[in-house]
Amino acid sequence: MSVSLRELVKPVGRKCGMAIHLRNRTIRSKHMVIGALCGSWKCDTCGPHLREKWTNHLSGRIQEAGTVFVSLVSKLRWQTLATRIRRAGKQFATVEQVDGILLVFTTFQVGEAVVAPVAITMLEKAIWGAVAERRPVHTSRGWGLPKAVPKLSDWERVCKLSITVDEAESAVKAAGLTVLRFWDNLRMGFVVELPDEWEEDDTGFSELLIGGVSDAQSI
Repeated sequence: MSVSLRELVKPVGRKCGMAIHLRNRTIRSKHMVIGALCGSWKCDTCGPHLREKWTNHLSGRIQEAGTVFVSLVSKLRWQTLATRIRRAGKQFATVEQVDGILLVFTTFQVGEAVVAPVAITMLEKAIWGAVAERRPVHTSRGWGLPKAVPKLSDWERVCKLSITVDEAESAVKAAGLTVLRFWDNLRMGFVVELPDEWEEDDTGFSELLIGGVSDAQSI
């Protein structure tokens, strides 16, 4: 069965993060569990993941820069400043605050020079304190997130699970398996490759996921 991106990422009511079990078309022992997300920063499932993802990613970019320049800029003034930064070949990240004010972190010499540890603390507070329905963080291309989500065309759908991705991941880890987790703006999930001694049937892995969660809840 082919997998539709629209089908995977479309949220269903309060079921944000509910999991879908996929299997690799070529490597039959490789499985993926992926969640259909709403992508809202106000969502109890998506919000914490989004904040953690952006905090960790941009902290790394700021750490690499060593010293960055920080300033508060209105949205009206930002377009002019962004043009200057791009023309100079520098990098930036903005975090929207209240009343349309942007907290700007950049390698371009504008605002106050701040060493990396202090800038990272400011970044973390700004991201976790942001109140927004849509993404309040925007960056230059050089500071953008890497694309690390598996190609959906390489996978086929097995079934929809009545559990979240986090619950599925916990069940897999409880079975002693290692997972490779991923996240982008619309999808979260993990990939796991079953050992050679595991059976090759499609339903076995799904039953492991659901059974593992049921066992944990009964303890």
